[in-house]
Amino acid sequence: MKILTPLYKLIDLRAAYRFLDKKLPDFLLPTAFNWFYKFSVDPFDVEKSDYEAHKFNLIVKMVREVQVKNALDIGCGTGILTEKISPFCEKILGLDFSDDAIKLAKKRCATHQNMQFLATDIRH
Repeated sequence: MKILTPLYKLIDLRAAYRFLDKKLPDFLLPTAFNWFYKFSVDPFDVEKSDYEAHKFNLIVKMVREVQVKNALDIGCGTGILTEKISPFCEKILGLDFSDDAIKLAKKRCATHQNMQFLATDIRH
């Protein structure tokens, strides 16, 4: 059982992000996200979310139909979507400002030769 699960009933982490994004200095935002990933490999319940599954299926369908050669996954988190579109792309770059999320994405996608992950803040 996740440590953060009881908190989901009290606070939606997506709402927390929107709040933190406006209130925290830029340099602290990656620290906040790293903290989320210290307690859970999926702090936003992306893998269990019906909404995210539906959204990812639509994106995979579009990537497959359009025949995307190169993809950029901004805010890739742990690489769930990046992995799903990998069979349909020659190269994929996943970006996230959480070092911990990128470590998890690299572990998840270690066998995929067409992926790279980078911890960076695209706002700068």
